[in-house]
Amino acid sequence: MGAVTYPEPAIIEFLNREVVPLKINFDAEPQASDFWVRWTPALFMLDPYGNSHQRHLGFLGPKEFIPHLLLGKAKTFFGHRRFNDALSQLERLLTDYSLSFAAPEAVYLRAICRYRTTQDPHNLRVGYQILMAEYPNSDHAQRARPYRSLP
Repeated sequence: MGAVTYPEPAIIEFLNREVVPLKINFDAEPQASDFWVRWTPALFMLDPYGNSHQRHLGFLGPKEFIPHLLLGKAKTFFGHRRFNDALSQLERLLTDYSLSFAAPEAVYLRAICRYRTTQDPHNLRVGYQILMAEYPNSDHAQRARPYRSLP
């Protein structure tokens, strides 16, 4: 990724503005053992306490890198019950990267965040409907199937 993804100006700007990037070699200890790194590149989204909220093994091209990080930020906020902050990241992802591999999971997580902030199960059903309309073959459409019969 060092030759293809990281040099992209949009990637550089995003990394400098949005996250604290840290590059560690695959054999760096104890980090490689702590995070079970067995293949590179291995990308993790960590919170300030060192908890991993998003993990990706393998190459990510420039078009998928930022959506991956936005999803990781959303999952980190979600993990800390900051649902409105998670929603903000998910909306950015779905607005700017609706065709990315991360989009179906973003729709799924957005529905859950909306439910968690309102306690209205209708949000889960709407999420399922969007997944079936826009990403019907995704794993997340199948995960959301139980929501189809909610009010």
